[in-house]
Amino acid sequence: MSKINSLYLQLFRRTDKPYIPLLRIFLVLISLKELITVSHKFRAYFSEPVLFYRSDALTDALYALFSSYPTQFFYLFVIVGCFAALGLMTRWTLSIYALTYLMVIYFDTSTGIYNHETGLSVQILLVLSMAPGIKNFSLDNLIKNRFQFNSWLKIESYNDWGLKLIMLLIVLGYFTAGVSKIRYGTFNWMDGETLSYYLSGQASFLNPVAQKFIPVSESVDWKGTNGIVAYTYGNFQSKPQLIEWTKILSKSDWLMSLLSVVTILFELGALGILFWKPYRVFFLLSAVGFHFSIRLFMGLGFLDYQVICLCLVDWPYLYSYLTNLIKWIKQKMTF
Repeated sequence: MSKINSLYLQLFRRTDKPYIPLLRIFLVLISLKELITVSHKFRAYFSEPVLFYRSDALTDALYALFSSYPTQFFYLFVIVGCFAALGLMTRWTLSIYALTYLMVIYFDTSTGIYNHETGLSVQILLVLSMAPGIKNFSLDNLIKNRFQFNSWLKIESYNDWGLKLIMLLIVLGYFTAGVSKIRYGTFNWMDGETLSYYLSGQASFLNPVAQKFIPVSESVDWKGTNGIVAYTYGNFQSKPQLIEWTKILSKSDWLMSLLSVVTILFELGALGILFWKPYRVFFLLSAVGFHFSIRLFMGLGFLDYQVICLCLVDWPYLYSYLTNLIKWIKQKMTF
């Protein structure tokens, strides 16, 4: 019984750290920007005489809804998203926002485009809609406390199972990305040729043909008999100066190989954030730098991921750690 109690306490601890409310505010705002972009894209879709998408009962129903009431749904996204970020009727508006976001991304995916940036965000939004602690930093709490701002700033402790589930989703997102590279590219992925291809300009969307698809017979079982043996992503960087820099970098074989190895180690190393706080802080900050470099060299923002990681950093712990480290270095340098 004591072991069961110990496990229960480990899984359902209470915390007064602002991870969950900060995620609610900033992830909703960032994802709302993406949602507005996709909504405008839908309007272009529906203006075409023919739209190709994977037809099933759900996508057909979503097509009928979005194409019949595009303006109404657009304002629904914006209003509910703003309410959720501000914390007005917090759980209700966040739940509606997460579900509508899921429907939009589901239909967008059915057209043949998988938006990697939204994949993790929509899962975390669904967890947030159920997680304890989301009413911290909300208008609901401000009204409840009769507009006493000091009380509003104080975090009411909450059960952190939602935080643990979000951490697990982050681990799955990064770890499976690393496994996928090795699974389909073998360890040859680390020779640097793939990264060099993307940075050399061959995959640039400024080219007449940016992405390459190699179709084969459906009898070939590659990622579920999809009839495709290989395909490439694209490089969306459009700034001439950055394009030239990336081309120069792509010519260095040892650098491309080193960066490829570091990428694999980084993604597989996501498992460590579940077990060791110092490494978790290091990983989350490294993830921000990782995605910033992708934005710099390939024009792929992944701003959602950066916001998620920044919201989950334990900043007081980092400050304390760095302060103690500086003190230790000063002591060692004192003769």
